Amino acid sequence: MGDRVGEGVAYGNLGNAYLILRKLEEGIESHNKGLSIAKTVDDRVGEVVAYGSLGNAYESLGKFQEAIEYHNKYLSIAIEVGDRAGEGMAYGNLGNVHGSLGKFREAIEYTNKHLSVATEVGDRSEKEWTMEISAMLITVTSQGMLPIQRKGFRYRED
Repeated sequence: MGDRVGEGVAYGNLGNAYLILRKLEEGIESHNKGLSIAKTVDDRVGEVVAYGSLGNAYESLGKFQEAIEYHNKYLSIAIEVGDRAGEGMAYGNLGNVHGSLGKFREAIEYTNKHLSVATEVGDRSEKEWTMEISAMLITVTSQGMLPIQRKGFRYRED
């Protein structure tokens, strides 16, 4: 039988290597193999990692709806198992995809959730990165939105 969890992790690592090399289809195939193994052995962490990686790969391919589906699965499991840092990352990924789609209100909402979780769990690097993304989104979509210091963003009422 062997180490099925280890095999799933190895497929994930291989998938990441392919994604770095921009061999997206091969990366997706490897991550799907890892996901299949994670589901078979009930490795929820392995599922979360695979879903996040698949979401990122599909976003890179411009397949945004598929990316959103995978990131929502990632988010759902992270919430289910109480992984707040993973939950924050899923919100950040969803913000990125919505930004790529030009859905800036949704992108800002997800990015603010990411910022909130990063602040809560004390992840300074994620907090700083998310604040940079928030500032960029506001710059790109300045019409109709106002920054609120340290509390995220709100929409103009006028």
